[in-house]
Amino acid sequence: AFAFASGFQGLLVGEAVLRRPELVKELQEVIRWAGLVHGKKPLFWEQIFSSIHRLRETERPLVKICGITNRNDAELAVKLGADLLGFVLASSPRRVSAETVASLSDVSVMKIGVVVDEVSEALSLLKQGYLDAIQFHGDQKPSACYKLAFPYYKALRIDSCSDFALEHEFHCPRILLDAFSSHERGGTGKIIDG
Repeated sequence: AFAFASGFQGLLVGEAVLRRPELVKELQEVIRWAGLVHGKKPLFWEQIFSSIHRLRETERPLVKICGITNRNDAELAVKLGADLLGFVLASSPRRVSAETVASLSDVSVMKIGVVVDEVSEALSLLKQGYLDAIQFHGDQKPSACYKLAFPYYKALRIDSCSDFALEHEFHCPRILLDAFSSHERGGTGKIIDG
């Protein structure tokens, strides 16, 4: 999945598959997923970089509205200029159901699933094409994120200036920086000290 989501259109396989024929079924599933998800639209990071380039000309930032819980809010956010919609799939007053996310597949902006620790629901939505990427907002280690889902980006909770150094440890093109709170994972309105 990582290779296809990164833009590759094929895989070279060899001895590992010959020694373990059960891998053929897994590879077929990945290829099917890649065709369903990425055969219909550009890849997530390709869209992000294209949007950033386009928006630089108008001096407008890329806007993500997070915590969407219903169709009216999603449509209003898009009407007002949102480039991405965020759906909280973790314990939160703004938690949304997988069914709601799926029902918004016709809303024409990129969609992000925000997770803390449990990723299975978001991963299922990603594989079905209802989400474009996953935002990890938990305590995932750099080496774990790309194994859990792709495409993704990591939200780092910044408590001190030294935390900024952590952004280089994650293997994704962009990192979201958020103020640390001991009570909540995000959306607190707290300003990063420094």
